Amino acid sequence: MARKPVQIISLRALGDACITTPLASIEPSAEILFAAALYLIVERREPVSRRAIQAILWPEASDRIASHRMRQTLLKLRQLGFPIVLKGKGNIVLEAESVSVDYEDFLTTRKGVERTGTDALVMLPAYEPRFSESYLEWLDARKAEVNASMTRVMLGIIARHRVKGEWVEAELNASRLLRFQPYNEEATLAMAEACAMRGGKLDAMHILDRYLNEVGSGPTDLRLPATIMRRRIADRMHPRAEAATGESPLVGRGATLEQLGELLERSRGGRGQACLVWGDAGIGKSRVLAEFATFASLGGTPTQRVQCRPNDRQRPLSVFVDLVPGLRAMRGAIGCSPEAFTYLDRLTKHKPTRIEIRADEGDSAFVYAKVQQSLFDLVDAVSDEGCLIVLIEDVHWIDSTSAKLLHDMIAWAVDHSILFAFTGRDKPEGWLAYMPERVTEIHLPPLEPAPSKDVVLGVVRQRGRE
Repeated sequence: MARKPVQIISLRALGDACITTPLASIEPSAEILFAAALYLIVERREPVSRRAIQAILWPEASDRIASHRMRQTLLKLRQLGFPIVLKGKGNIVLEAESVSVDYEDFLTTRKGVERTGTDALVMLPAYEPRFSESYLEWLDARKAEVNASMTRVMLGIIARHRVKGEWVEAELNASRLLRFQPYNEEATLAMAEACAMRGGKLDAMHILDRYLNEVGSGPTDLRLPATIMRRRIADRMHPRAEAATGESPLVGRGATLEQLGELLERSRGGRGQACLVWGDAGIGKSRVLAEFATFASLGGTPTQRVQCRPNDRQRPLSVFVDLVPGLRAMRGAIGCSPEAFTYLDRLTKHKPTRIEIRADEGDSAFVYAKVQQSLFDLVDAVSDEGCLIVLIEDVHWIDSTSAKLLHDMIAWAVDHSILFAFTGRDKPEGWLAYMPERVTEIHLPPLEPAPSKDVVLGVVRQRGRE
């Protein structure tokens, strides 16, 4: 015998409400019929008591009248194609496999949420029945559950765009969420961050100022994250390079930024990391790491950057000569001993502070060992205060002494909050190739056709052309 096809019942609850059966559509204008159908669909996981439905739909009616109305309502639903099944003496069930609910599909698959309108993020936004206070209380509770779940989905989408550096999408989705959750802290911070990363520093500060004014003199823990974010944007954000030079927005590097973000999270957890971003000259290595460093600074992680040059190969410890002044100015550096500062002065100053030199200090190996120890002490003191990113560009021009010291420092940093990020034109070789288990290799390939087109169109439009 051929199997009877399963009838599909569809509930559209996000945005405009409608229940569709194979035979008809039920709109909220059919007050009781829509309310009963909605209740049976939402509560279909377990058998529903007929008395419970009667009590919630007709709380003021007598048992006899409510029972009669219930029979009439169930009959109409069956006539419209509702697969209602009686279970036991007083229970009703709806065949779960025959029901499709839009918000359940969104929460399960995460698909379609970003393509829908703002109203589609809220369960039944315009449906407010007034025929029963009991029914309205039940509906409000279900709305709160679904809307909270939709908010979590949207925050997950925003977070995914953030780690990939997709700031236009992050700002768009944060804006959509804030339209029905105007005081959502995470969405507010994400929107301000996205504005700042796209060059709108003043807009970002305005968003945070408005939020702080709206929460007023609320609890300190409610105001603190926004206050910290505002201070970081004001103090650490510089005018974006593309705003000054006409560069196009960063595109097509989401996977790389996401990978760098994962390394940063491990470093923040006290598990030091190192990576080499390599690719052809002009492929965008510096741009990617500059974007990443800016993003990290808004999260409270500072970056110290060093640029290697061709003549650095003849400058011993050239990387640290350039790196030490910035590290010494950071919070936490004061934890170094005066002796360490003395040896660091020997490294970075042409006329070091005059000190007494013992007989054994005349030995160059002894002095180098002391300088090396002082460098480790300085990095240790700074990273102990908070996570630190050390960005060294064009390591194919690094001098051998700096390379040897960095090799030792990467191994030492496995239990420190440090992320070493290098850029180079070639795959790991030499000192970097000797530690593949500690240096993550990130190859930066050419852009795909779609983002390449975005770059070209962006540059052309900035010149006032079509």
